[in-house]
Amino acid sequence: MEHSRHVGSARRSDARLSRRSLVAAGALLATLGPAAASRAFARNPNEGNIPGCVPSKGRPKKCVCFLRGTRLQTPGGDIEIERLSIGDAVTLHDGEVRTIRWIGRLDYPKAGGWSEEVLPVRIAKGALGHGMPHRDLFVSQAHLLFLNGVLIPASDVINGITISVVTPATDTLQYFHVELDHHAVLVAEGAPCESFRNAHESWRTFDNAEEYSLLFGHLARPDMEPYAAIASFNGGRGALRSRLRSALAPVVDIRQPQDVARDNIEALAFMPRAA
Repeated sequence: MEHSRHVGSARRSDARLSRRSLVAAGALLATLGPAAASRAFARNPNEGNIPGCVPSKGRPKKCVCFLRGTRLQTPGGDIEIERLSIGDAVTLHDGEVRTIRWIGRLDYPKAGGWSEEVLPVRIAKGALGHGMPHRDLFVSQAHLLFLNGVLIPASDVINGITISVVTPATDTLQYFHVELDHHAVLVAEGAPCESFRNAHESWRTFDNAEEYSLLFGHLARPDMEPYAAIASFNGGRGALRSRLRSALAPVVDIRQPQDVARDNIEALAFMPRAA
C-alpha cells in the first residue's frame, strides 16, 4: 500500500499556489525581519535533522509520539496504541508485519498548564488525501509523517484548517510510541507515521525508561538509521525558503519533496466545499 502517494506526487503549479506561498512568505518575513530575505537561500547545515526528543529540565520538551487513543493497523485490525503490548504484531505501510519490541510512554499532567511544545497536532480526517487519515489523528508536533517519499514533522504541515495544534479536554496528555527492530512506517488511523527511532539513547526520555533498561540496557545497539530522508524546515528561515520555492513554482518548479507535500495538503484544505 503506497500511502505516501496520496499527497505530494502531483506537481501542482498554479496561480493560487503562488499567491498562497507569497502571503505565507510575507508573514514569515514580518516575523523574521528584512535581513532574512537575503539569507533565505543560504544553506542551513541543520536542515533536515530533528531530534527524537529534546530534554528540558529532565523532561522532554518535544516528543515524537502518538496521543492516547490512536489506533495502529495490525493484522487483526486497528487497535488503540495503549492496548498494544511488547510482542504484538503491527502492519507497516507496505503491508509487512513486524513485532513490537517496546512501547514508550510519556505523561504530561495538566497541573500548572501545558507548554505549547507538548500540545498535540490534530490531523483531520482526509487532510492528507482521500481517506487518509480515516478519522482524526493526534500526534506530537515533532512526529514524522511519511509523505512524498520523505519523513516530514507534523509541525511543518500545520495549516490552521485541517492540521492544527489543539488542547485536548483531558487532565493528562498521555503519549505512546512503538519501537520495532528498525525504524519503519506504521499506519495510524490510515495515515503513514514513523515508528520510534531509537537514537542517542532517546529511550531515556520516556517515563518507563527503567523498563527499557531492564529489558535491553545490557545490549549494545547502534543508533537506528531513519527509514527515509528527514525533510524538516527547521525554523523560520527554512520555512521561508520553502515558501519562496513554492511561490516560484508557476515559473520554475524547484520545490523539494516536502514543499510539494505541504502544498498539496494546503490545496486540499483550501479547496472550495460543496454547498
